[in-house]
Amino acid sequence: MTQAIIDHGAAREKLESAISAAKADGFRPRHAKSNAISDVMLGRHLTYRYILLTNLLAKATNGRAHGLALQAGADLDGAFDSRSLCHKVVVDFDRDPNQLAGKLGRSNEPYLNKPARYTALTHENAVRRGYDRSILEKCIDILGGLRDAADAESALIDAIYFTLQRESLVGEAAELDGDATLHKVLTKFVSAAVAQSCEGESCAIVTGLAFFLLGRGTGRDFEVKVHPVNQAGSSSNEVLDVDVLTDETLAYAAEVKDKEFNANDVGHAAAKSAAAGLGSFYFVCGPRSQGAARGAEYVDRVADEKNVRVSFVDVEQFFAMCAGLAPSDVSADDVWAFVDAAMMKARVKDATQAHILGAARFAGLVSGED
Repeated sequence: MTQAIIDHGAAREKLESAISAAKADGFRPRHAKSNAISDVMLGRHLTYRYILLTNLLAKATNGRAHGLALQAGADLDGAFDSRSLCHKVVVDFDRDPNQLAGKLGRSNEPYLNKPARYTALTHENAVRRGYDRSILEKCIDILGGLRDAADAESALIDAIYFTLQRESLVGEAAELDGDATLHKVLTKFVSAAVAQSCEGESCAIVTGLAFFLLGRGTGRDFEVKVHPVNQAGSSSNEVLDVDVLTDETLAYAAEVKDKEFNANDVGHAAAKSAAAGLGSFYFVCGPRSQGAARGAEYVDRVADEKNVRVSFVDVEQFFAMCAGLAPSDVSADDVWAFVDAAMMKARVKDATQAHILGAARFAGLVSGED
């Protein structure tokens, strides 16, 4: 089987041209399979969005590329490295506010997800039944039926057109006048952010931001790690939902709950903290939990059973305390850069990114209309 080489420079030019075509006044989708393309690009499965657009780009750049290939080692004539093309070309365009503006999904490494780990798209790929299966089948139908580079380019422009209908996930920090103004904006932002749980992701991001401001306020070089919700502890490098390191040493850890919690939740966090060598940890309570006051009944038990201290605190109060200690030289750019990076590293859902960005626009932290 022969491989197809995709010139990344040529692919960049092709993608830029296709984006311009999709943005042209009066453009309307015209590919024979535009309905299926719309279903994928406007759908909720991030990985297949990236795969479809990337493989259309590959075929449009080099007509010898096989539309269904994911890896150069696939048993297909025209196999190519789809992952490399996506990560080195498509991701850059997705993060550019003047190109795709994050509307594809703003994932740094979309091919790390299971659907992209096969050598090719096939009907035998393991995928959840129902919606995910239907999206896979549509990708196979679209990519497997491509005739040539021109056909692929037509489909690519349609895919970009539908992508641009999605909500942007890219924001730019606003220019604010004075420290007091930023504090007022941050208070409004946090209140709006935690108004929606987003399955606990909103409170986790806000908790991470609180630690970031605490580090700046105390003059300590904090490395704040916000982990994917419900996955803390899945790696030896993770303890709780938010870990704070100084000089690569764990200094603080916080369990974040935006739903009702019980003794097992508290005990599990205490055990993880003790195993990591911490003498204390924070249990941050979101609006949909019972609140920090409810945690008092667990304090003695944790101290006696796990020999660690636990501090229960409501998320907005914790943020207010840390924000009050932040130095006057913290800027909106600093804050939004942290939030933006934290959302990426925590791999929050598209809906969460959209909500956090909307809260930031509402509060005036980033430019643009809500």
